[in-house]
Amino acid sequence: MSRCEDDAENPPFEYNWISDVETLEKYKPEGYHPVMIGDVFHGRYRIVDKLGFGGYSTVWLAQDRHREEYVAVKVGIANSLSQEMKCLRALSASSVHPGHDAILSSLDEFEARGPNGAHPCHTMALARCNLREASFSCLFPLDVARALVGGLTMAISHMHSCGYVHEDIHLRNILVKIPSSFNHLSVKQFYEEYGEPETVPITR
Repeated sequence: MSRCEDDAENPPFEYNWISDVETLEKYKPEGYHPVMIGDVFHGRYRIVDKLGFGGYSTVWLAQDRHREEYVAVKVGIANSLSQEMKCLRALSASSVHPGHDAILSSLDEFEARGPNGAHPCHTMALARCNLREASFSCLFPLDVARALVGGLTMAISHMHSCGYVHEDIHLRNILVKIPSSFNHLSVKQFYEEYGEPETVPITR
């Protein structure tokens, strides 16, 4: 049987489109890792909710059971080399620049193995939201705008001093820090405050 005949009899799965959800067809070998609420990664990170996704990873809210705080867990596609991690290591290593603290650094690195391969993972401090979500019509009070521009300028200066350039700076790529009081919430209290993870049916 030819490949074309085989493909005709066994077409690849196609799933219904869901707004603000990654392409489900990418859950395949060399693709995304299937993550479930309640999963525990690296023996310590309990998945609590989903934060987002990109073309090469999904990002999850997790509770670090060792440090008793919430973190973001980024799970890359299988068998990928993370250029992002190389950049983050370099930016974290140089801590004398005043813009160092304005850039999130990796807290932990590990690998998750699953049905689609070995996935590079890392954790980062949790952020509240991006500036696009925090703004009203992209406007901020003058003193807030000045503080934001000052912090962004220092962050960019730090990147340049390390030999890196960010090619995609916009409001959705600039995050707001989360208050430390957030870590006092138990998972149950988090769900009571912000709601349970939203689920939608998947159909082929």
